[in-house]
Amino acid sequence: MKVKLLAGGSNGDPKEHYLTSFIINDSLAVDAGSLPLVLSRSQQLLIRDVIITHSHLDHLAGLPLMLDNIFADMEISVSAYSTKETIAALHDHIFNNVIWPDFSSFCNRLGARLIFEERQALTPFRLGELEILLVPVNHTVPTCGVIVDDGQSAVAISSDTTDTEEIWRIAGQNPRLKALFMECSYPNRLERLAYLYGHLCPSLLLKQVQKVGKDVPCYAYHIKAAYLREIMTELEGLAGVVAAEPCVEYEV
Repeated sequence: MKVKLLAGGSNGDPKEHYLTSFIINDSLAVDAGSLPLVLSRSQQLLIRDVIITHSHLDHLAGLPLMLDNIFADMEISVSAYSTKETIAALHDHIFNNVIWPDFSSFCNRLGARLIFEERQALTPFRLGELEILLVPVNHTVPTCGVIVDDGQSAVAISSDTTDTEEIWRIAGQNPRLKALFMECSYPNRLERLAYLYGHLCPSLLLKQVQKVGKDVPCYAYHIKAAYLREIMTELEGLAGVVAAEPCVEYEV
């Protein structure tokens, strides 16, 4: 399985994580924050499926922009998967013909469109060779982390969360687990703020890693630019944890 965290910072600075998008095996996106800002148009046309973990703008802003970029030449519909609450937010607040056209309500000349695919948390579904599991995590709006399993290896992506339980219990039970991608938004001195806002700091991240109970690498992402150097320094003291490198393709 190929997993890539896209750059999401100013002027292409790979260390800044303003927007969140992962690409798996070139055609699946987990969150869509920076898709059209980083991917070429030809790469955008390869995206067939998009999982939106929650309704915050930094995780979905690129979806309407990407669709506008590629809609005329889409040969296959693009499917957006999420829970009922997040699909409703996308319909009501983004694809509402006020903020942006509702690309799910009409087809292009090739018969392709945006398809919203509602999925229940804790009920696995398949996208080609990949099994996807959405697992609720603790954030300020309904949010799911994602476990992706191709039958040989699996990865867990936290999305935005503070201290949580279920996704790490499930991930730890998967014998194919090869990597963790965990958000880390705040430095340790702001641990209380991180918790209140539904995020992690390095000390809280370490607790999540320990809950998994397996010796697999953990890649920290969603690092707020204002605290970048402070957080990077604190991450250096955590065994088995490194900052994720945007635009690096991880083979797991």
